[in-house]
Amino acid sequence: MLLIKGSNRNITANFSERELFSKAPGVQEHNLSDTTINGIQIIREFFGAPIYITSTFRPVWYNRSIGSTDTSQHVQQTALDFTFRDAKLQAAYNHDIETRGPLYQKLKAAGIRGFGLYRTFGHIDSRRVLTFWDNRKKKILSQNSEDGIMITTNGRILFALIAVFTLLTIYNYGTSH
Repeated sequence: MLLIKGSNRNITANFSERELFSKAPGVQEHNLSDTTINGIQIIREFFGAPIYITSTFRPVWYNRSIGSTDTSQHVQQTALDFTFRDAKLQAAYNHDIETRGPLYQKLKAAGIRGFGLYRTFGHIDSRRVLTFWDNRKKKILSQNSEDGIMITTNGRILFALIAVFTLLTIYNYGTSH
């Protein structure tokens, strides 16, 4: 969906265009995945509590300036970060995603494929490969499962592991067909 700076039209039942618009300086318009927008609305309805969107689209130059990578889903216009006003709700969200609870199931069915768990905020995106990371634990744990990859890391190693996994998947697909 195309979002335009300064617009306050309602995009979902609980989120306006202004709330979903990039916080990066100088951006006048950008796209944001409809799937990701639907995902944040699902989370809002599940908890019945206000959510603050902290980050959506980031231009490459801005993403680099905050220490992130060029391959970030924020650059790809498929990601958003959010926080609850109530820290207990953030903990409940993290627990549900970590245990593959009912909210996780709804998000997965809606096309959300990227799940980032942090102590003070959450991350969702609509990338192609089902991927998880848990920044709260600050250690690496890679696990293949029927639900995808679970990675616990500080972030940078995550992107390297995703890249390797993606290349292996492409290679294996190419050699089997």
